[in-house]
Amino acid sequence: MISKHPYYRLVCSAILAYSIGAMAQQPVVAPAITTPTAHGNDCHDAELAAAGGNPAATPTPHFQKVGWDEREQAKLQEARAHPPQIVFLGDSITRNWDLNRPDALEKLKPIFDSFYGDRQPLNLGISADTTSNVLWRIEHGAFDGISPRLIVVLIGTNNTLRCKWTAAQTQGGIDKVVDELHTRVPQAKILLMGILPKQSTPEIQAEDREVNSYLAIRYGKSGSVTFVDAGYVFLKGGELDTSLFMDPILRPGAAAVHPTPQGGKRMLQAIEPTVARLYGDKEKRVP
Repeated sequence: MISKHPYYRLVCSAILAYSIGAMAQQPVVAPAITTPTAHGNDCHDAELAAAGGNPAATPTPHFQKVGWDEREQAKLQEARAHPPQIVFLGDSITRNWDLNRPDALEKLKPIFDSFYGDRQPLNLGISADTTSNVLWRIEHGAFDGISPRLIVVLIGTNNTLRCKWTAAQTQGGIDKVVDELHTRVPQAKILLMGILPKQSTPEIQAEDREVNSYLAIRYGKSGSVTFVDAGYVFLKGGELDTSLFMDPILRPGAAAVHPTPQGGKRMLQAIEPTVARLYGDKEKRVP
């Protein structure tokens, strides 16, 4: 029968592997989202590799540019109307702090507000962003006309997960993000977070650990950048506690990448002493 033909089985296996990978990479901002193509056309691996460049450190617009532009422009207007004092810069994990849906799993904004509501926050998280996308936003006005005291940066998980960039490439991308922020908002202190743990291949997990180890050493004694790895709050007995991630609950079978409100609150509690010190106010005790 045709179903037993080796070529047919090979093709089916490839399609299945692609589908699972695409689901794992999907940003969680709603229960149903259009799945992006594998890698997305903003990864630019081939072109930049041929030229000897680092795609992770090359400013590039988002591959889903229409929705990306809409959120970017909305945030620029918000910044003008309410000049922020603390800015959160990142991907969907950061973007999800704006979620306030009826489903308890997608009600993260009240938690975010309990920590930052009186600190004049601005959420510059955009789903599926890589370091290259963040660099594009920085170079195209994300921080123009604002003077925040503190910038909290959480970026890099899509570098290794979606684009399959190496640890070295991701390190270069994060370093460039930090350098650009120093150039454009020199008065701001930077709280740089490590890549959070997630369900992925052993190879990707190893890349993430290598990135975090590099950042801890690179910025461990920096006077202008404070590095914090809060990933431990998502571990139980040394293993990933998937109950603290919304993806497998909203879409059974999806990889655990995006924290639930409970997981997110643990993360904010972990960084709060550092945030309060850098921001210059009293530490929040949120029950």
